[in-house]
Amino acid sequence: GFAFADRQWYLVQGARPAVPGKPPAGGLVPVESQVRIVLPLMAREPLRLSLSGELRGQGAAVRATFNGTPIPLRLRPAGGAVALDQLDLEVPESVVHSRGWLNELVFDNLAEGSQLKRLDLSPVKDWWRR
Repeated sequence: GFAFADRQWYLVQGARPAVPGKPPAGGLVPVESQVRIVLPLMAREPLRLSLSGELRGQGAAVRATFNGTPIPLRLRPAGGAVALDQLDLEVPESVVHSRGWLNELVFDNLAEGSQLKRLDLSPVKDWWRR
């Protein structure tokens, strides 16, 4: 995974301009209503992804697509021991590209003022043991 504050090339659309020389407070990066991320992957496999950030109480309204296919989201709202909202999604192997292709993940309908912290990826299979 990666932190949005690191300004990786993966985040190709949707980050608001950074203040030069000033890291974002708490590692939270202000974003627009649509965020587009490209992901290079070594294998074609199902994925579990988790997006964390401050979603302004509107996390249930966010939509996601992976390579153009709508993917259901599960919201874990901030509260108690959880400091930030989290959106979890499971991407089926059938929509994942590997090696020579980039994968496109789009989050849409983010509330005004939303800020993102991390995108974490977890493999579902041990593809490297095949």
